[in-house]
Amino acid sequence: MRFIYQSIELRGFESGDYRLLQKWLNQQEIGEYLGIEEEQSLEQVKTLYPANKWKSPFMIVHDSIKVGFIHLLGFTENQNIRHQLAPDARTLSFDIAIGEMKAQSKGIGQLALASLVQMVQQYYRDDFLVLDTLPWNLKAIRCFEKSGFTQWAVLKNHEFRKGSWVDNVLFGMDLRKNPV
Repeated sequence: MRFIYQSIELRGFESGDYRLLQKWLNQQEIGEYLGIEEEQSLEQVKTLYPANKWKSPFMIVHDSIKVGFIHLLGFTENQNIRHQLAPDARTLSFDIAIGEMKAQSKGIGQLALASLVQMVQQYYRDDFLVLDTLPWNLKAIRCFEKSGFTQWAVLKNHEFRKGSWVDNVLFGMDLRKNPV
């Protein structure tokens, strides 16, 4: 799948993209925020981010340069209930990272999120988009807020990192209120 919005192209992974993803995930700053605590082999990366036609992963391309990725995930009925959404709500969660360090803090993350919102509204028809991050990932939090996501909750002791449980901040967007 390929989707273009403004200066951003979101497209399914092609051969060679996994090597670039491996490089990004093995960078300390990116891996740390995504919960990857040890060096990842190419096979481990392919297992973490399996390719399929419609869902994921997507390469973020800005002005013909590969700068990051988006990985789409579903939300289960139990997750919907836990986050006070209707059990049958169509909820899509995702990970996003701008892996090219030179492309960070330039508004590309916001453009990629705007592109994702457009793509999801046109092709997936989900009701909600959700993502989480670590409380100290201030760059991501600013990006999410500037892109129209609101903080829904602090998930206490949500993730096990480096020997202890840490909180995550859950952000969401109600797509029913933001029509294309």
